[in-house]
Amino acid sequence: MRLDYKKKWTIWFLISVIFIDFMGMATVVVIFPKLLLTSNIVFSESMSGGSRLMWMGVLLALYPLAQIVGASLFGKLSDYYGRKFLLIFTLVGTLIGFFMSGLSIALGLPLLLFVSRLIAGFCAGNVAIAQASLLDISDDETKTKNIALSQMAMGLAYIVGPILGAMLSESSTVTWFSSATPFWLLSLVIGVLICVTISYY
Repeated sequence: MRLDYKKKWTIWFLISVIFIDFMGMATVVVIFPKLLLTSNIVFSESMSGGSRLMWMGVLLALYPLAQIVGASLFGKLSDYYGRKFLLIFTLVGTLIGFFMSGLSIALGLPLLLFVSRLIAGFCAGNVAIAQASLLDISDDETKTKNIALSQMAMGLAYIVGPILGAMLSESSTVTWFSSATPFWLLSLVIGVLICVTISYY
């Protein structure tokens, strides 16, 4: 009974990791247009609209591009060095990436924002580890169900992410909210996941 409970808890933990990974892409869809096109927080006032649009496209592309590279690398490495070690390593990297994103917006540092998106996206490649771990603990009866849950987590991130990003980045919601706030929250959630991974998973 205890083993079955732990297995179910582990499945939902891995689903949460996948969800957070894709929140990193979904949340910025509503943050970056306002931040980069209509304000001078990150880009200078002298930058043209066309240049702003181009760099916003680059920023939006960096995370998934780095995630593809990270997923192919971490998926193989986890077979040799273990799932738990690499999950902790990549979650710490993702936390650092999101924290740097919030910091770059708060301080108006465009280069740091680009670097942060690369780091967060690369470490979000741990989705491959989470999916491999799901398969490891699945039997023939639950494999299809667990794969479906991981796909559902990805889709749900694209529903929740934009809504959450819009609410948390708008000062009309709470006076001290800004475009950096969603990144602070994601950093906090990832910090909790790291603690759970170390102590339980």
